[in-house]
Amino acid sequence: MATGPARERSYSRTSGFVQKPWASEELEGVFNHYDSERRGVLSRRQYKLAYLTLFGVPASKVEVLQLFGKGKAVELSKADFLNLMAKKSAVFERQDRVRAVFTAFDRHNRGFLTLEDTSAAFAEVAPHVDLLTVQEVFSELDTWKDGRIRYSEFEKMMTEVLPG
Repeated sequence: MATGPARERSYSRTSGFVQKPWASEELEGVFNHYDSERRGVLSRRQYKLAYLTLFGVPASKVEVLQLFGKGKAVELSKADFLNLMAKKSAVFERQDRVRAVFTAFDRHNRGFLTLEDTSAAFAEVAPHVDLLTVQEVFSELDTWKDGRIRYSEFEKMMTEVLPG
């Protein structure tokens, strides 16, 4: 695993550790850590290590190819890196928020929601919503019509509903 600047993560009772968006100073610190020759650019390898340090997962091959091309000796400038990572950080933070809500609804940690899970969650966070409305929402989200809402179905809905 890549070594780099350490970063604290906040802990949420319902979702575990949640990544907060990286501040520009933190992103710059990661860039500087991997720009060992202080040239103001990152190579493909350095970018991949910086990405791994920031997000805990490797950058996708598609993304690396888009940035660096196939077999080209292209480098990524500091400004481009900071801009790209700020956008990526916001996406990761949003995904963490959606995952946290899903995890809170999924009381039995099964990886899907039942009508019972959904009703219980609504009763706790929105008790004014009647059972018929909850059933209608559940039915609309249950695109496979098998009595389960999978994370992908939930995420699609939350992406359309949540701002930003």
